[in-house]
Amino acid sequence: MRFFLNLAFVFTLIGSVITTSSDANASALGCDNKQHSGKAFDPNAISVELSLPYGYLCYFVQTKREVITEQKAAYTSSAGIYAPLVDNICNWRIDFVYYDAQGNELKRDKGETVSDCKKGATRTIAKTMKLSEYGRTCAKLIVDGEPKLTQCHNISE
Repeated sequence: MRFFLNLAFVFTLIGSVITTSSDANASALGCDNKQHSGKAFDPNAISVELSLPYGYLCYFVQTKREVITEQKAAYTSSAGIYAPLVDNICNWRIDFVYYDAQGNELKRDKGETVSDCKKGATRTIAKTMKLSEYGRTCAKLIVDGEPKLTQCHNISE
């Protein structure tokens, strides 16, 4: 059930991108399942090894020049036929991280660590934030203190 709720959230994000784009504003939505370490899954004749989290991190950002007006990130498990083998994620948080054009971290908006175990996670920030310069913004899923998934968007003129 949680998977469908998170999937509905992702479709809502897509709808937001379609309905809010204009000449003065820019929107970006992306999803990724490339993990920082380990393989997403490795099926073999004896067993299936799944590195957790096994799913997608989707990230939506709304900007007006170098001003970020809204951010949403959602993780959802996407194990398909391996779903019974995938555990919930526990002790997770989603950080929004901002980088300059050279890749130096400018600011980190650290999310609250959630100790509840879930198949999905979401975080939304609707406050306005002006970046000191153009660069890149990322959503990072942190599980047990370790970064697991990252999705980024460039912010440029």
